[in-house]
Amino acid sequence: MLSGLFGAPGAGALLEAKVLSQELEPPRYPGRFMLMLMLMLMLMLMLMLCIVSRSVAAPAGWQAATPESLQLRLGALAEDARVAGVSVADQWLLARFYERRQFTAAWDSPAKLASLLDAVEASYWHGLSPADYHLETLSALLRAQDEAPSAELATKLDILATDALARLAFHLRFGKVDPVRLESAWNFTRTLDGVSSVNALAALAALVRAERPDEALAALAPDSDYYRGLMAALAAHREIAVRGGWPQVPAGETLRQGMASPRIAALRDRLAVSERVNLIWTLNSKLGHFLAEPPRVLESSRPMSAR
Repeated sequence: MLSGLFGAPGAGALLEAKVLSQELEPPRYPGRFMLMLMLMLMLMLMLMLCIVSRSVAAPAGWQAATPESLQLRLGALAEDARVAGVSVADQWLLARFYERRQFTAAWDSPAKLASLLDAVEASYWHGLSPADYHLETLSALLRAQDEAPSAELATKLDILATDALARLAFHLRFGKVDPVRLESAWNFTRTLDGVSSVNALAALAALVRAERPDEALAALAPDSDYYRGLMAALAAHREIAVRGGWPQVPAGETLRQGMASPRIAALRDRLAVSERVNLIWTLNSKLGHFLAEPPRVLESSRPMSAR
């Protein structure tokens, strides 16, 4: 009723009685009356939108981890750095991250977790191993949580998802192998969006807040033609392996210009599969005309899943 919003209960009852008896006089200030009515309608609309948005953000049947369960499980990592049978990368980082957010759940919907799993699967095309980011365990926990939600499952899922996010973000940004161990003169360094390692917690918090973790993680990979070329080459070589590997050239004497040998056909096939067109034509100019046939290059260097 209007009385509950704009006046005392007694005044509201009197207003209703006048309406029923048709004794209500036209308002002295029609503009003000219409403004109040519009405000009331806008308030009702906002309340309805809030109810709808909350129902979308918290899907039916989804149970998020509780602060108590997260705090207890994170405390246990000091003795055993495993969750659901797999080891986490950094117990200290996880403990400090959840402590900063008062141990509230970081993953509040299956949609965000599905987006994270997409990023984990896509790590394969960066030369990384999805198993390093708990792909199978996270997938199994997510299915179990969907079928029979529980606080224990939600806790394991939340911690492992955050660990996977942090580890994958680091590897995409800095690489999995320490380059200094391979080359002592390595002098190329990178930072995580301009923040130091001390602020890694803030960077992780920003990734968790992203609506699409897969897009946020993809943005951390090197953005250059050289890197995309490496990804395409890796995909092409993996495709060669799927098709049976490199054609083998039988052992024999060194091939020289003007020679006739059945091994020449095998050499041509191997060079064609390699997609190194420039190399093919270089060898063709050196060895003679037996490589004059155009190479049979693979159709595409895109990942097979994109076809």
